[in-house]
Amino acid sequence: MKFKLIVFTVLLAVVLAFVYQNSVPVAVRFFNGEYVLPFALLLMVVLAVGVLLGMLLVLRRQSYNRKKKTAKEAQQKVAAATAASDAGHAGQDSVTEPLAQETTVVTGEDHESNNTDHRGNSRVW
Repeated sequence: MKFKLIVFTVLLAVVLAFVYQNSVPVAVRFFNGEYVLPFALLLMVVLAVGVLLGMLLVLRRQSYNRKKKTAKEAQQKVAAATAASDAGHAGQDSVTEPLAQETTVVTGEDHESNNTDHRGNSRVW
């Protein structure tokens, strides 16, 4: 806890020294307006906007990767169920092997109607 306080104090001192040394007002033209603000504030605003844009891009990429991973896992489950089903059908020729229980996975794309839930109840009100 004491280490965090020391690091925070040092960083605060550096930021305050930066603000003090760069407090010269600068004119910024943006669209049709002209704004006068301290140079340090301008740099901090630009930094904050850059950090936010970077975070948004990272979140977008993570969301894309999560969707891609979920789709791949669903595809693997369907493939595994199909392989298990095929293996079960091959073993039925032999009298000594027990009958394999067939597993069917129904996905949203393969199912003929998406207006019912797994109990057969209608989801459309």
